[in-house]
Amino acid sequence: MLTHENLVANLKQFEGMKDFDGFGEHDVVMAALPFFHIYGLVVIMKATLAQGGTLVTMPRFDFVEFLGLVQKYHATLLPIVPPIVLALVKQPAVAQFDLSSVRMAFSGAAPLGEDIARELSRKLGCPVVQGYGMTEASPVTHLSRHATRRSSRARSARWSPTPRCASSTSSPAKTSAHVRKASCSSEDRRS
Repeated sequence: MLTHENLVANLKQFEGMKDFDGFGEHDVVMAALPFFHIYGLVVIMKATLAQGGTLVTMPRFDFVEFLGLVQKYHATLLPIVPPIVLALVKQPAVAQFDLSSVRMAFSGAAPLGEDIARELSRKLGCPVVQGYGMTEASPVTHLSRHATRRSSRARSARWSPTPRCASSTSSPAKTSAHVRKASCSSEDRRS
């Protein structure tokens, strides 16, 4: 069960991530994802408001409208999902809009391939960070390092666990698959 304490603790962990300069008071954040999803609720809405940032909301997603709002409000952060990343890379309509205000794209809710992340990073001229988490974790447990800071080796993605969380991989002998998990003690959540 998610509690107020879980959500606040995760916001504090998210703030303390190394190599992640996101969600500040001067940021304008595109809120194109629904707030009933944990990504929209915590990562977009609560993280932005907790830092005093500005949210630009959309009642429903429309790609061209999204691009127009980024341009109109000079959005600095784009918390998005891989299908939107793909559209930003592949759709010719993107060239009609000024997206130069964007300083970081943050992808979550599904895996994002490194090649497509690098392509978006080149196109926007900013880092693309990928997050991992789950609803039960309130939700963020890991963030990738900035795509522009990765080495050129194919398997170079490195993930950083949120502060005060232990990260481990369970033994295949105990489960049928490897399971990544992060856990935080109740003492850590109170600090």
